[in-house]
Amino acid sequence: MNITKALLIFPPCPIPKMFPKRVQVPLGITYLASALRKEHIKVSLLDSLIEGWDSVIELDTHNIQFGLTPAEIAERAYSLSPDIVGISCMYSIQAKVTSEIAREIKQRLPDVKICSGGAHSSAMPEEVATDKNIDFVVMGEGEATLIDIINALNNNTPFEDIDGVCYRTQDGRVVLNQKTRFIENLDNIPSPALDLLPMERYFEVNRPHGTITKNRRVVPIVTSRGCPAKCVFCSIHPVWGRLYRTRSPESVVNEIEMLVNQYRVQEIHIEDDNFTFNRKRAEKICDLIIERNIKVAFAAPNGLAVWALNEQLLRKLKRAGFYRLTLAIESGSQKTLSKIIHKPLRIERVLEVIKSARKVGFDIDLFFVVGFPGETPEEMQKTFDLGKSLDVSNVKYFIATPYPGTKLLEIARREKLIPQNYNPSDIGINVLHGIITTAYFTPEELEKKILKETMRTHIALFTRHPFRYTIGILRNYIIKDPRAMLLFAWKTLKSKFSK
Repeated sequence: MNITKALLIFPPCPIPKMFPKRVQVPLGITYLASALRKEHIKVSLLDSLIEGWDSVIELDTHNIQFGLTPAEIAERAYSLSPDIVGISCMYSIQAKVTSEIAREIKQRLPDVKICSGGAHSSAMPEEVATDKNIDFVVMGEGEATLIDIINALNNNTPFEDIDGVCYRTQDGRVVLNQKTRFIENLDNIPSPALDLLPMERYFEVNRPHGTITKNRRVVPIVTSRGCPAKCVFCSIHPVWGRLYRTRSPESVVNEIEMLVNQYRVQEIHIEDDNFTFNRKRAEKICDLIIERNIKVAFAAPNGLAVWALNEQLLRKLKRAGFYRLTLAIESGSQKTLSKIIHKPLRIERVLEVIKSARKVGFDIDLFFVVGFPGETPEEMQKTFDLGKSLDVSNVKYFIATPYPGTKLLEIARREKLIPQNYNPSDIGINVLHGIITTAYFTPEELEKKILKETMRTHIALFTRHPFRYTIGILRNYIIKDPRAMLLFAWKTLKSKFSK
């Protein structure tokens, strides 16, 4: 086989109707594209979300799907006639549509090799590999693995020595080669192939992760991979592993300069799981941005490592252009944080950081997660009480969801806290939909509690700063996606009057 052309696809996304539509540059496939181009393979990218942004279909009473349809994607693939196709199944709710895309493409191009990667595929490789239309499952970071697969196909050599791949043998047996090797020097990875995407369309839509922006020309970047923390609900370890690996400050700032100069980027969203994990490195990045006088706004919608923040770093972040902090606190109960979630964070430290951040002049978003096995109503209430008490810009509560690859899923299955037929790929599974039943609550009770406490918290936010709150809601939610905002508000109001 001679593979010279590749097509990499980000599939459409099912979401609840009350969730806002979001889209940003899919960094995974842009990094893969750069790696393949380095091997002299002609690459095309297809982000079905941005290209089918205005295409919305109703899946059922509660859910929609936006993006190009599987048939439209397959037609595009047919017109490009690639030798190999990669589909990035980042979220479990994309698993069904990923399978549909693979089937449609195989019908038109029966000889093409199809790979599935991303977080869902990395967490459930053997299940994904049973799909007869998917030839390979790429586990974890895929730059090296995808190239190894292509080389094996081109040279007609066995796949058994390829690290981090799952595949079927000719007799239908599924073979899993565990992921054991991760890229140590991230500076060796070529910059994302943004030139293969319709960048102006992303700026026009302006609906990135978190939806909150200060400017229109927004691009995400990743400066590190891996996380040594052991949070029970986190599903990122099958992708990046636990070893924390970083790009050099110079590499990061060089990319920022390129984005500003080449794409006139006004705002950069750092999507690391742990941008501030290494405080000295984060300070160095800020120092270089300040020294080079790069004028761009920064946010970190994926959250910052709170335990690493102090007033000195906060002031440097502010001088460098950071305007908003997202802090994943998870719980207002120290017992829940330490004994159930296993997050290395002290509540006292959270209060200190928030006080310093307000002093420096940051907008602050807080994330909390409730509904863990073993979490009592009293411990849960501490979370809601903390959320209502803090002088911040926004507070969001989510329900603990047992996604593939998480310790939480293992616990829920072992203790029989979820239905026997629980399927993480179900489009109804999301962070506002309860699925875990414990001695203290049912999923339905938890959903109602979340909505009621969300209303109480937002009344407190409004009362504290009515003008700031109203402007933020209008600019970041109602104007951007009135449909989702109104549906969420209506459901929240109904919960207020329900028993």
